[in-house]
Amino acid sequence: MSILIRGGTVVNHDHSRRADVLIEGETIAAVGAAIEAPAGVETIDAGGAISYSQIIRIDINAASQQPLLIYPNPARTTLNVNLPAQTQTQTLIEIYSSAGALVKTQNTANALLTLDITALPAGIYTIRVKQNGTTSTSEFVKF
Repeated sequence: MSILIRGGTVVNHDHSRRADVLIEGETIAAVGAAIEAPAGVETIDAGGAISYSQIIRIDINAASQQPLLIYPNPARTTLNVNLPAQTQTQTLIEIYSSAGALVKTQNTANALLTLDITALPAGIYTIRVKQNGTTSTSEFVKF
């Protein structure tokens, strides 16, 4: 997970200055003025306000006639999933953390599913739907 702290005071042994700090994982990736926020990064101003940069959805599953629809996004407690095909076939839903860990799975035959995501910590997740030999993916933000 990446975090961008805006407008903080960076201090070292001989001086201090106002700067932004980009943290990727557990590493300081950049220090400077007006760092551009990468897509999906959590942004915190030094005063404590939190925001997220714009997340752009790219549909890479061109074979799907109907894209995977998830809402609300961002979500707090529940996530609605409108499956791409409305057949009575078994469908596997998998949710992965931004680190790639599988955090939730569910099987369903319903075209519309409501997932309880209250146990997930805040972050960016990938949802993968396997149905009729095809796989659709999308991202959502849990806050």
